[in-house]
Amino acid sequence: MAKARRSPLGTVTELSTGRFQAYFRIGDVKHMADRTFPNKKAALDWLADARASRARGTWLEPVKTPLSEYLAGWLAVKQHTVKENTFRRYRCLVNKWIVPKLTTSRPSEVELGRVPLSVLTPQTVKQWYAVLAEVAARSATERTGHNKRLHPARR
Repeated sequence: MAKARRSPLGTVTELSTGRFQAYFRIGDVKHMADRTFPNKKAALDWLADARASRARGTWLEPVKTPLSEYLAGWLAVKQHTVKENTFRRYRCLVNKWIVPKLTTSRPSEVELGRVPLSVLTPQTVKQWYAVLAEVAARSATERTGHNKRLHPARR
């Protein structure tokens, strides 16, 4: 059974696994940490950082924050925590496949970058991935020329 302990910063819950979960409330909305923590101090540190971000005005509220804005902040952090080539690859993938609107030959399109984090669901990601697979296949076909019509003698 999980034990919850409130602090002025928010609530820290000890899970049955021995790890800790942290969250705070703004009005009726519960904002949970995106991960669990190995100890109570780490969970309280996350709550303190979240409170400081809200005080500085840099807190990204998941209810309103689009994925593209979240990823911009994520990339800014990754720029200093991963090797340069890894960062370039991350930035390329985000800018090429996640942020722009993807359109298929069918009447469907997905602009995952505009989706607010609060409504980003596995179903939304599956729909985006299906469109992504079609767009990538079409791009590869155009690039390699395998969709060209054969000469009548080769049919």
